[in-house]
Amino acid sequence: MTLFLLISCGSGSTKTEDPQSRFLKSIISLGNDFLNVFTSFTDMVGGVLGFNTNTKKSDVGNYFKKVHDTLHLLRGPLRKLLLT
Repeated sequence: MTLFLLISCGSGSTKTEDPQSRFLKSIISLGNDFLNVFTSFTDMVGGVLGFNTNTKKSDVGNYFKKVHDTLHLLRGPLRKLLLT
């Protein structure tokens, strides 16, 4: 019983992390945080524009063509408004 207590006493000690290990863990954490920010940003932009993973390339192209045509149509009247 005494031998068991002596052996188990040292098992609770914690080792200090070496600087290289801490550095690598921080780099991994930074990469994961960047990935989270990037995916959140793309989800946000996709949500605002109405795109999702099932959206076809042709639908995206049609959307931006429609935006282009609308802006081109409004350019003339807006220019007249600004110049008068």
